[in-house]
Amino acid sequence: MKILRGFLCLAVLMAGLMLGRWIADEPVARTEAERAWKQQDVEGCFKALTRVAQTSPTHAFELLLSLEGDETKAIELLQRLTKEFPDAGVELMAVFLLHPEHYRDYTMGREVFCGCARADPERAWQAMMAHEVQFMPAFLPDIARGMTQRAPLEAMRYAAKIPCPMHRESFVHEVMQEWSERDGQGLLSWLRAQPDAGKLARHVGWFQLKITDAAQLAAIADLMPESFVTDRTSFSVGLPRPLTEGAWMQHTEWLLALPAGEKRTLLCTAAARGLVPLDPEAALKLLPEVKDTNVSHLVTSAVSAFRAAVSPQEGLAFANSLTDPMERRNARNSVFITWAENDPAGASLHALESGDPDAKIMLSHAGFRWAMDDPENACRFALEHEKPSEGSSWSKNAMLKSAVNIWAGKEPVAAARWAKALPEGGAKDAAFYGVAKALSFRQPEQSLRWAQDIQDAAMRRQALQLCLMSWLYKDNEKPVKWLQQASLDDETRKALDAYVKSRVAAARPGQAESNGRYISDAISIFR
Repeated sequence: MKILRGFLCLAVLMAGLMLGRWIADEPVARTEAERAWKQQDVEGCFKALTRVAQTSPTHAFELLLSLEGDETKAIELLQRLTKEFPDAGVELMAVFLLHPEHYRDYTMGREVFCGCARADPERAWQAMMAHEVQFMPAFLPDIARGMTQRAPLEAMRYAAKIPCPMHRESFVHEVMQEWSERDGQGLLSWLRAQPDAGKLARHVGWFQLKITDAAQLAAIADLMPESFVTDRTSFSVGLPRPLTEGAWMQHTEWLLALPAGEKRTLLCTAAARGLVPLDPEAALKLLPEVKDTNVSHLVTSAVSAFRAAVSPQEGLAFANSLTDPMERRNARNSVFITWAENDPAGASLHALESGDPDAKIMLSHAGFRWAMDDPENACRFALEHEKPSEGSSWSKNAMLKSAVNIWAGKEPVAAARWAKALPEGGAKDAAFYGVAKALSFRQPEQSLRWAQDIQDAAMRRQALQLCLMSWLYKDNEKPVKWLQQASLDDETRKALDAYVKSRVAAARPGQAESNGRYISDAISIFR
């Protein structure tokens, strides 16, 4: 008995020593966290905060929310800390409510309300209702997510407490989206028993559902709204979620084994659309079952781009093999854009030397991508290979305009010096256009001087209008005065005067702009 008492005393003593060590360690950890934060050592700060949280999550969150400086890094630390201590949501909420300076930090607020709702749904709900003006409805989706992570059916019961129909629908949508990711089979079983299943089905994250056997495809076919297959906006509330790896549509062998009929067509069409960002080649296997033209074009364009990422020639060969003219055009455009993204130099050379008129759509985009990494060489390539005399004033020197624009945005002095050194002609005009465009938002008056020096009359008018448009976003008076005093030919003055007057009139209270036109070097991408 004495030995047993001795062991018990020793255990109590050791526990006391450990507790004392933890308590003594907290001030040291707090000091280390503050020092690491000042030194921008995020990892060191996180480790120290974790040690504080092991003794007191409240103290750790209090310290974190009191740190001043980089808000992005603070949010990162908060996300990591809540992941490390998922049951400390109530403590986090208590600390957050003591810091009203963070109430408008919606990124932090989302983390706080989701974590609290996961730990104690009623506490999160009461916190929101007690500060309804600040938090309602901004954090309703986050409460829905947290509640659903804990108990989906409990979350659905809270939806009935929301008086506003729009806010209630948004809450239900978030619950069912989260539920779809976490327990698709449970959600389907519950949904089939609901009298308003058809209405609720609009909120299911159909591309997040995972199933364990082919028989469950029947439940998906019975409940999935037909509009989901083709209309991506008719039922969406909030931001769409990323597609889930391992979801039902990736079981193409199950889908193709279904009996022929409407359900097979419905599921294969929906699956093909869902597979486009995950596995275009798998979507292609389902294409014979797809009757919807838009989905079919989406798949073939994605396959073309997917193959072009490996070999532009293979992607182009597949696109050229398509028989429908519109489908072939869309697929070819996808190839060209992918090519320009991955190999701007090779794409540019093909566009300029192949004689393929469709390939020229990627010149501007290729110039942009190349100039992001190596602007001077992109500009030199465009200068040496692009034919300045071809096309309208809009399409002349498309690559050079785009490349100089990016260069001037990054290194305005170097780009301006290079442009000024060019011999007179179309290339110099294009370079000046690129510089003017780059300066138009930051230095509108300076950009107008560059635009005025463009020799080509049509391009000069376009550049001047672009620069004035940028200036008018910030000031309605100075552009008008500039135009009144500027030295311009009659045709240009007349065109710009009409444009500026229409913009100024549209900016007046009670006026709506109509027939407005935005000037841009952007290209249309058909997918």
